[in-house]
This record gives sequence, C-alpha cells and structure tokens, in this order.
Amino acid sequence: MRNRRAIFFLLLSVMSGLAAVIAYYGSVRDTALIPVAEITIETTPVVMAKQDLPTGIAINAEDLEVLDWPSDYVPAGGQYDIEEVTGRIPRRAIGVGEPILEQMLLEEGRQSGLTALIEANHRAMSVRADAVVGVGGFIRPGSRVDVLAQLRTIDREKGSTPYNRTILQNVRVLAIDQSFERDEGLEPTLASVVTLEVDPGEAQLLSYASAEGTLQLSLRSEVDESLVALKSTTPKDFLDPVPPRPRRRAAAKAPARKSIESIRGSNVSREYL
Repeated sequence: MRNRRAIFFLLLSVMSGLAAVIAYYGSVRDTALIPVAEITIETTPVVMAKQDLPTGIAINAEDLEVLDWPSDYVPAGGQYDIEEVTGRIPRRAIGVGEPILEQMLLEEGRQSGLTALIEANHRAMSVRADAVVGVGGFIRPGSRVDVLAQLRTIDREKGSTPYNRTILQNVRVLAIDQSFERDEGLEPTLASVVTLEVDPGEAQLLSYASAEGTLQLSLRSEVDESLVALKSTTPKDFLDPVPPRPRRRAAAKAPARKSIESIRGSNVSREYL
C-alpha cells in the first residue's frame, strides 16, 4: 500500500514538472514573437582630428576626417566641413580624435608661425636665458609667469643700492628657444631664450630691466590671474629691527604709616600703628 502511494506522488511530481517546463517554453515563444521597435539616433557629421595638430601651424585636409556624432551632443563650436577648417591655425595643440571647435582656432587670415600666436596690441619679446634665473626647465609655451628684476639705484651720496621689484605679472610665455608647442610628455630642459607676450609699455620695462640688471621668472598657477600690489624690496627689508629701549620704572613710594602724637608738657612723643 505504501509503495503504491509513493509511486503515485512520484508520478504526480513528474507530471507537475513537465507542465511547468511546457508553460515556460510557451511563454518564451510568445515573447519572441513580440515585435521590437527599432531605435534610431540622429547624427551630425563633425570634423575630427585624424592626427595630432600642433600649435601655430596651418591645418591640412589630410589631417582631418568627418565622423558621425549624436546630434543632441554636438559640442558648441563644432565644425561640419573640412574645407572650412583647412588652412586654419590651432590656438592650442589638438590631440588625435578631438572634435575641431571654433574656439580652438585662430581667426581666419592669420599666418602660421609665432606671429599667429601674438594677440592684438601685443608684442613678442625674447630674453636670454643666461639673464633669466629660476624655474629652470619647468616653464613651457603657454605658461604664465611674473617677471622680477634685480636693479640698482645710483645716488651720489649713498652710492649704489640694490633693490628687487616685480615689473610684470601674469605674462604668457609664447616660446622656449625655437619651439612654441607645449610638449607635456617631455622632460624639463634648460632653454637659452624665453619669448614673452607683452604690450608695448611692458616691452620697454622688460628691455630696460634685462639690460640693466638680472631677471627672474616666477611660475604662476594656470588658474590664477590675480594682480598683486607689491613694493620694491631693498636691503633694509632684511635688517633686524632695533628693539625699543625699555623705559625706567619710577621707584615705588612707601605707603604712608599712621601714627598718634602725644604731648605731655614739653615732651612730644609719636607712636606708629
């Protein structure tokens, strides 16, 4: 009797399992028959850099390619025609695979070379590296620096007095030696000539200071454009200040003592309390 009951429940579990398998495959088949909507993404042709494009050199058509870019994510200033980009000069180095944006390019008609990098109403002024001390090897094209000058004042009575002064602030480095490209991957190297971008008035200051004294460049942060009011530094700033002479304290007066005076005939006596 027990064997029959066990066989019955075994057959029942097998049949339940088969029913579950059949139901599962039926649902999968019905799902496979449901049509899937085709997703389409609108694209826009965008001009891309096929290879690295250096600063200050005109772009050739062979350096560019056009790739489809999702229309909703086309960056501002994107270019769509290779012919419109050909001959333009990059304002900064453009890496391979970057989209060409208008803000990356100099104005049309600008010539290649160092002159293309000079902003309007500015000049390129070169300074010999043997006259420049400080931050050797770490200043590169595009860096921002302050220029410090060590000069001397001439006085008939006091003679020659050295002083140091920051003559220029937040000046852009255009070139190091003959290179105006910013090579981030190269090791720092010492240069023989540093070319700075200055306005005409700053060019006069730089010319005078380089001829009469010694220059030093102070490297700035790329996000710091602040101008600080500074005074000249002279030898007096390094002298120890004279300590003030201590004042003499007045001697403290002894407090007055109370007393009782007694008079007996011609005798006078005083008793202190």
